Amino acid sequence: MISNVETREAQAEKVKLIPPRRRRPTPLKLIGLLVLVLGTVLGIWYFKSRSAVAPAAGAAGGRGGGRPQEAVPVAVGTVTNLSVPMQIRAIGNVEAYSTGAVRALVSGELLKVHFQQGQDVRKGQVLFTIDQRPLQAALEQAQASYGKDAAQKLQLEAVLSRDLALQRNAQQQAVRYKQLLSEGVVSLDQEQQFRLNAETSAATIEADRAAIKNVESLMKSDQAAINNARVQLSYATIRAPIDGRTGNLAVYAGNLIKANDANPLVTINQIAPVYVTFSMPEQELAQIRAHRGRKGFSVSAALASAEANRSVGELTFIDNTVDQTTGTIKLKAKMPNADHVLWPGQFVNVTLTLGNDDEAIVTPAAAVQTGQDGFYVYVVQQDQAVAIRPVKTGPTVDGMTVITSGLQPGETVVTDGQLRLIPGAKITVGGQGGQGGRGGKGGGGRGEQGGQAAPGAQDNQSAPNGQSGKPQGRAPEGGQPGGSPSTNANPGGAPGSNPQGRPDGGKQRERPSGGRPQAQ
Repeated sequence: MISNVETREAQAEKVKLIPPRRRRPTPLKLIGLLVLVLGTVLGIWYFKSRSAVAPAAGAAGGRGGGRPQEAVPVAVGTVTNLSVPMQIRAIGNVEAYSTGAVRALVSGELLKVHFQQGQDVRKGQVLFTIDQRPLQAALEQAQASYGKDAAQKLQLEAVLSRDLALQRNAQQQAVRYKQLLSEGVVSLDQEQQFRLNAETSAATIEADRAAIKNVESLMKSDQAAINNARVQLSYATIRAPIDGRTGNLAVYAGNLIKANDANPLVTINQIAPVYVTFSMPEQELAQIRAHRGRKGFSVSAALASAEANRSVGELTFIDNTVDQTTGTIKLKAKMPNADHVLWPGQFVNVTLTLGNDDEAIVTPAAAVQTGQDGFYVYVVQQDQAVAIRPVKTGPTVDGMTVITSGLQPGETVVTDGQLRLIPGAKITVGGQGGQGGRGGKGGGGRGEQGGQAAPGAQDNQSAPNGQSGKPQGRAPEGGQPGGSPSTNANPGGAPGSNPQGRPDGGKQRERPSGGRPQAQ
């Protein structure tokens, strides 16, 4: 046993003395490392080649005739003054002007339904008829009880008349016997007896009058029961509470209905006129209140699928508090809706027009770009160079954006081709200039190198603003006949480039011949 233990210890010592084997890298790891190194090298080469494109183009231009880098073809627009409606837009919801949930006020069997589901009804029109026989019997019973009490009243009134006659006789007897007692003709007992009879007659009269009042009270109770029975009987005929359109019918003839059931028999919505409810940011509240009631203030609403068919109404309600959760305030507008275009529950586009700004500064909406610090435009200077100008914008109406600050009327801004521009870059309007390249199919051919103009370049220079001609140099590969350059191509003139994945494939928008280009 001891030898076995020693043998195991000796084997353990030998294992410790054997050096560990080093793992050889697998082929997969070697391939991954090689791909990583190759990707790094290619990335460095790519960025260096991209940064060298502009100097290389300038050097090529210098060799061809000493000209600087080609100007960027762009489209431009002019900043002008226009009368623009001051509008605030929101999403609203159509609500019924009034809603009536029709319920039965008495229980019974439903005998007849007098309308069709979805039918327009008028106020007071009969909708349902409930079995009236139990209610009619209750009315007749109340009327019979009233008749009985009325007869009892007549009987008590007759008794009262009789007791009044007896009282007068008893009083006369009491007076006479009092006189006879003073003369000594009758005894004191006789005089007291007639005086007591007179007092008893007076008490009887009071009892008769109290009985008559009791019967009169019973008659009033009976009359109230009659009135209640008549009201209950009227509930058997259910009428429309408002003008409107009926909804889904919950019960049909032959069903047993309960009074004041939770589920209404039918719901009526008044849809002419209707309310349009919408919310506005609390920052707009002061402006809305200031313009409300002035000329030109209006509210319009339209379905998203039918913007041309707008319903115009008036603002009738401003909530008395701002929703602290959303920072908005609720408003309601009343729309005539005579054509029933708006339907309760629909979402609509609401436009709140505060008035008109007759001296608004506007620019084509395509000129406004979005940057990290907000909105900006490229302004064309006198030397045909561009500069970035931060602007503050207002609403956009018919393709024109209101500029609240940053631009002045008469200035020229770039409306297309901004992707190739940097501050200080030179521009040409309507496609003048461009990088050399291979002509596309159908024409253009192979252009000249350097500053030498391609065929048709002179025609392009004489073309009016907004009319694209043939570019200088080599036309972009795959271009249209005549070699019209793409305003959104790469600065290096790489053929087939499409910056930022534009859906138009990087092609310049078509513009009408002559005049200022239209804003997109």
